[in-house]
Amino acid sequence: MIIAGAALKDLSRMILPDVPMERVGWDSIDVTLHPEVKLALGNYRVELDKVPSARSDDFKDFEDSLFRTVDIAKDLNAVELKSGDFIKGKLAERVVMPFGYTGIFSLCSKHAQVGLQQAVSVFIRGGWEGNLVVELSNSSPFRLLLTAGMVIGQIHIFRNRHNFTLTSEEPYAPIFQSDLYSLPSKLDTP
Repeated sequence: MIIAGAALKDLSRMILPDVPMERVGWDSIDVTLHPEVKLALGNYRVELDKVPSARSDDFKDFEDSLFRTVDIAKDLNAVELKSGDFIKGKLAERVVMPFGYTGIFSLCSKHAQVGLQQAVSVFIRGGWEGNLVVELSNSSPFRLLLTAGMVIGQIHIFRNRHNFTLTSEEPYAPIFQSDLYSLPSKLDTP
């Protein structure tokens, strides 16, 4: 169930404590782009089957070989995304998602309508804390300017039907071994 209205205003203080109340809408919370972004270094060929897991120690070295970090507020006035460009950004606001809730980040529709694309759907599970990473690309023929602190999207909060209390570091296997997710022994055919 999506959290909306007064319940969202109350919950927003816990989930996004740094967001001003004027950015808490009826059913979502507006979030902004952090000044620090990672720009792609150039035209490299990346062998996808050799990309290390994002949770491994090798991923940081891999990422550093493909991207350079810039601070929009200090180094640039804005980041210009040309057609086909890709950057890794993050939200300026720290997210603290309590157990029993999940969140979904979605890009502002007005940005998507001029070609800014969110590379992946960003799901925030209960128990996670941090500055959410958002991968952005330009699929339009336009040059798009991104500035630090601009409202980049919103987070929608949902109350979980089942209150799983696994932390982000714990494996998912115990959940999928439960009867909750077991398949019927015989599939019905039409």
